[in-house]
Amino acid sequence: MKKLEPDSKLGGILADKPGYHNTRNRLRAQGLRWDYSIRLPRDRKGPGDAAAAIDWTFPDAQAGRFTTIARYSKRLLDAGRVRDPRTYAMREFYGNVDADHDVEGWDFVRDKAATSDDSHLWHIHISVRRAYVNDREAIDAIVSILGGESLGDWQRRWGHGPRPVTRPRTYRVRAGDTLTGIARRYRTTVNTLCRLNHISDPDVLADGQVLRLT
Repeated sequence: MKKLEPDSKLGGILADKPGYHNTRNRLRAQGLRWDYSIRLPRDRKGPGDAAAAIDWTFPDAQAGRFTTIARYSKRLLDAGRVRDPRTYAMREFYGNVDADHDVEGWDFVRDKAATSDDSHLWHIHISVRRAYVNDREAIDAIVSILGGESLGDWQRRWGHGPRPVTRPRTYRVRAGDTLTGIARRYRTTVNTLCRLNHISDPDVLADGQVLRLT
């Protein structure tokens, strides 16, 4: 991210408050066992002593010039709206898409627009599902979106190959399967599989369950 914008600042990773900026261990120790950032299954996995969010600050936006932050915020928002497969590890983002004085964002779990306080007019907040905190590919996927790389180029870099011309219409869940893994295998998204199969909790699958893929 510093390579994209050398004058930008990366900060706000660890903060002693509710949410992804705090660690799971600390939230539980403080009695916040039902904090939204540690409640879902993929947030109960991963390192308990690591924060799972970052704030990317733009000095020009702090001075009232929002062109730079708007460029990167729009890329994240567009990725959420089209269900870009590279967003699979993201929980939410907040930023300034329109270079105005309104905060825009996206909730990648609920697949809908989101907003937050006006500090996000000059910094982008990105949170990651805790299971992916140390997953290099998952983090690179987010940086790929920010950098404007095409989905195809990112997939080729990671050896995923081109999208197959044809694919099965259904898949039978096996022991150990995750919706994220199935989505990757068949070049779709978790959100699409949830929509096609009326799944409310993407972390809960049953062995033998038949999923529609198209």
